Amino acid sequence: METKNIEQLINRVVVRAFLLPTMSNIVCQNDIRKWLKALAPSKLEAALKCSDANFLASFEQLLAGEMNKVLDDVHKPEKPWKYEEWNIREGLIRRKLPNPDALINCETNYLAKGSAIVYNSTTGAGKSVFTAQFMVFMACCLSFFGQRPCRKLKLLLVQNENDMYDAFEALEGAILYASRVSGMTIEEVTKCVEENCKVCRLHCTGDDLPRFLSEKVEELRATGFVVDVVIVDPLLGYFGGLLDPDRTQEWLYTKVTPVMQESKFLLVLTHHVTAAQGRAGGRNGGSYAGMGGAVLPGWVRAVCNIEPAEDQPGLFVLRYEKRARRLGDKNAWYMQQGKDGIYWEAVDIEVPVIPVKSGRLSKAEVLENKQKAKYDKARQKVRDEERLYKAIIADCEDKVITAELLVLVMRRFKCSERKAEIHIATMVEDSFLKRISTGVYAKASEIELYCKNF
Repeated sequence: METKNIEQLINRVVVRAFLLPTMSNIVCQNDIRKWLKALAPSKLEAALKCSDANFLASFEQLLAGEMNKVLDDVHKPEKPWKYEEWNIREGLIRRKLPNPDALINCETNYLAKGSAIVYNSTTGAGKSVFTAQFMVFMACCLSFFGQRPCRKLKLLLVQNENDMYDAFEALEGAILYASRVSGMTIEEVTKCVEENCKVCRLHCTGDDLPRFLSEKVEELRATGFVVDVVIVDPLLGYFGGLLDPDRTQEWLYTKVTPVMQESKFLLVLTHHVTAAQGRAGGRNGGSYAGMGGAVLPGWVRAVCNIEPAEDQPGLFVLRYEKRARRLGDKNAWYMQQGKDGIYWEAVDIEVPVIPVKSGRLSKAEVLENKQKAKYDKARQKVRDEERLYKAIIADCEDKVITAELLVLVMRRFKCSERKAEIHIATMVEDSFLKRISTGVYAKASEIELYCKNF
């Protein structure tokens, strides 16, 4: 039967149904036409030839029987799972090839699209500044504390703690430091950030966050901005159920993971450490330092902790925990807050390696470790004092009297006058300074010049 005739037939059925008092509400409240199009024309013609009572009965039968079956097929829900099966031989071959989705340290496949990394730290330590700096360095294709992007990445920063002024203060400091260490001009760095970064503030619940990320990434992709990395700062600002392992596991694995893998982006999270702030010990070191137990560090591909350095006031240690071997031999850095801006700068000091060994140690091993730690601490103290000596010498004029030098040493070492005298004696002994006359010292580099004048 032609489409035009079928439409006329449906119109006649709808009109007749509407004229019946018992059917008028059904016709007005439901899309009857869409239902009727799914029926055979012969059944519609038979319904029109019936009396009113039989028409009503036949219509109700259609509605309750075949019509419900049609609607079930139309509105059949999708399967609640996504199944993907891999060929064994093909997988083994592709395993030896570079991962096309790898973004950071591609040669070792450290982080790729569809994976996640979490940065744990204490409140107020500078996680937001760290993520802003991470974003700038990745956008400019610069190495960032051992993380080397494969190219200039495109990033979306989603945060809810900072206002525009605080957010861009950290961004400004990151641009300044990136320019300093890379040799690029500030304008060149700014242009890279402008082209490759998006910064926003979002307030929503944990259930809405994955939906927002999915829609926002697709919206940006439609404009030509293909997001490689999404930064969420902080995780607790959007999902507060981390103390409930079951709820956390359901949220991460069933809501966040599908969005990451389907939209193909790397997720970077900042997170707060537990109140104890102790290292968990065992083979995994501080992987479990973050709040919420083992679910989150088990779900992410990499874990990194930012913690204050022991016996090093003002210094912090950036320590990679999970998958740290993929970064090479060095997986920890000393860093400090910038003096002329809001940023983190690397400090050229070797971070002591924390020995990790499972099982109980023997008495001999415990004693050996204590002696080694004591020796390392003493060596580190000597290196730190040497750095201060050099800084003091740099502040001295060509010739300085004892009283001025004492004040300078006392201020730098924050010590008493007696201790400052000991430091000055050590500086003379190590040839940093030389006493050229009573109460007068000179730099070692200027000694020959002064010797000619005496």
